[in-house]
Amino acid sequence: MMSSHSETRIRGLDGLRAVAIFMIFALHAWGHSGEPSITIASTQFGIIELTPAIELGGQIGVAIFFIISGFLLSLSFWKHILTRQDKYPLQWKDYFKRRFLRIYPSYILAVIIYALVHDTNHSFNVRAIHIISHVLLIHNLFEVTIYNISTPLWFVATLVQLYLVLPFIFLFISYLYQKDLTIPLILLILFVIAGLIGIVFFEAATYLLSNINLDPRIISINGRVLPQSPFSNLASFSTGVICSYLYVRHSGRKAASHLRSITFEGITIVLVLALLIIALTSNRFAGFAPSLWPGLQLILGGLLLALTLSHHRFGIIQLLELYPIRYLGIISFSFYLYHDLILWNVFNRLRPFLGETVLNANLPKCLIAFLLTIGVAWGFYTLVEGRLTTYFMKRPIQWHLKTST
Repeated sequence: MMSSHSETRIRGLDGLRAVAIFMIFALHAWGHSGEPSITIASTQFGIIELTPAIELGGQIGVAIFFIISGFLLSLSFWKHILTRQDKYPLQWKDYFKRRFLRIYPSYILAVIIYALVHDTNHSFNVRAIHIISHVLLIHNLFEVTIYNISTPLWFVATLVQLYLVLPFIFLFISYLYQKDLTIPLILLILFVIAGLIGIVFFEAATYLLSNINLDPRIISINGRVLPQSPFSNLASFSTGVICSYLYVRHSGRKAASHLRSITFEGITIVLVLALLIIALTSNRFAGFAPSLWPGLQLILGGLLLALTLSHHRFGIIQLLELYPIRYLGIISFSFYLYHDLILWNVFNRLRPFLGETVLNANLPKCLIAFLLTIGVAWGFYTLVEGRLTTYFMKRPIQWHLKTST
């Protein structure tokens, strides 16, 4: 979810972030609206229920962020491996420090704001536990803390924990590479293992714990700890790692021909249509593997590569490059941190001021919350996140590929 500017950036990524954050916002806005049934009437298909699509859309948005994070974080590691570790030595200390300092200050400021103005109904001791667990980024490990202070903040803890996992993923890749396994085979093994780990945690969360007596404050049947854990989201993150390899291998090629550009555009359109079909038929996938592995990861990974490797300047990628869309992607992390707080206040505290006017309907309130969140995100990005991003972009850790990392 982290975003930044550079003179030469990877086109399409900021726009893809914008799409992801909009889908997540739509899911949470629907939740704050009371989870109403949303349908559209069609003369050909009858009544189409959109509610499952909104729910799955939020899940797809989160998967996109994990894939993009794995993609961007892996670029320097792949350069290290593909050059046989001679020219670009890894610097683990710099990696951890850079990742942590770029995300943590903005996050901790959001935690403080939430603790002061939002999480005020609990006793002092309970609030202290919530705050400490969030400061330590372990609140996603316990049912009693994972959704307290702010529901969406589980993502930040899971993402940071995946930051810690990534070096071990590459140690695993390096080990197999030294055993003369081909990288495509290694990546296939990684994709399968990550998916199976996610399925195990998904099954444990929904079925295997039903006959085990555990403290529900720690973990519970159909709870949120296991489905939102790094292990359940490892498949999406690993998909980004795999896409990063393919990007590093092929991004240095000459500009694409017109025919190749059309081919990339066709692939992009097909993958987008596949996502729409999955979303509109999502009720058929209830109880399926976490994040619809492997189908969803393959579609999103293919979409990411089609956008980043193509050199054409028309079609979907041009739409994603429109400045309003791209800028929403740039400020997406700050947007994510504060959107739930603003939604809650618009739907709960703004209601008396709107009276019985049309603005008190769900859709206008969602629009008001969306615009307010953009304003707040712009402010925090300008004052905090953007300054940190600029600072660290001037201090690359290893190799000098300028990207929107």
